[in-house]
Amino acid sequence: MVLGDQDRLTQVLFNLINNAIQFTQKGQIKVSVGRQGNATIFTVSDTGIGMTAEQVDNVFERYYKADPSRMSTKGESGIGMAIVKQIVTLHDGDITIDSTPKVGTTITVTIPDQQTVN
Repeated sequence: MVLGDQDRLTQVLFNLINNAIQFTQKGQIKVSVGRQGNATIFTVSDTGIGMTAEQVDNVFERYYKADPSRMSTKGESGIGMAIVKQIVTLHDGDITIDSTPKVGTTITVTIPDQQTVN
């Protein structure tokens, strides 16, 4: 069980899985959910194109697209990961990215059981 906004957390998972699908032409995508301490951990891993350290550093910026060939792709705004980060932060969670070009990407989202009230 996760304490949070079901629709927004579904949006996070949808966006992460959709990105993994878009950037993995051949290979595997693995989605897992588990517990660690007092938190739920969501992990989406792929064997897709991966990202450089610079791309990982910028991926949460609005309108940033890690893949330059997608700059003119119709229907993509480059705000998906910025929204993911905002939703995770609003749930007092954390998101990390481990990525290597031409190897793949693993994104881990941690949502604590209890949120602090500000």
